[in-house]
Amino acid sequence: MSVITRAANFAVIAFCAVAAMGGIPAGTASGAMFYPQSSETARFPIVPTVVSQTDVVIDDGSEIAPSTLPTIDVPAASLSTLVDRYSDDDAAAGGELNCLANAVYFESKGEPLAGQLAVAKVVMNRSKSGRFAPTICGVVKQPSQFSFVRDGGFPTVRSKPMWRKAVGVAQVAMKGLFASPAPDALYFHAKRVSPRWGKRQVASVGNHLFYR
Repeated sequence: MSVITRAANFAVIAFCAVAAMGGIPAGTASGAMFYPQSSETARFPIVPTVVSQTDVVIDDGSEIAPSTLPTIDVPAASLSTLVDRYSDDDAAAGGELNCLANAVYFESKGEPLAGQLAVAKVVMNRSKSGRFAPTICGVVKQPSQFSFVRDGGFPTVRSKPMWRKAVGVAQVAMKGLFASPAPDALYFHAKRVSPRWGKRQVASVGNHLFYR
């Protein structure tokens, strides 16, 4: 028996052994490319798992450019979750965020988070209304508007935990991550007072009434 004949016989024997184990469907023509069909050895396409916009992990550890990925928004479980995520007091070292966080802190730090967000939204609405200063800091420091402002400056923050929460609320408001319960309000006051403004009330949140 020649070497070629022995090799051919060996190939036939191997083919039959694999077929007997169920690895090759019956009636498959020789010469095709075969893959085992059992659940333990079947091959599937590798699907990337998105960890973040800049960190994409696939089976071989390679990376995909963020620009090629779809944006997937995962909603926060609640306003509290968002506020905790953005409660970084270092982010409010100055600028518009600092002014908004001070307004939230000094006007509503004891209020529920929804009430604090509504106060932040009032400040932002004013800056866009054309009736007040065109910036957040301008609105907050405008004379005779917020009583906590002293000569254009802010008092000392006494509670670090409440300050961090106010920063988180301010960031959520500025990023537009959660709807305010008083989305179009321009004014608010504590329920204990009655200024008789003659304005349209749009919401009641915590201890504050909100008006347009």
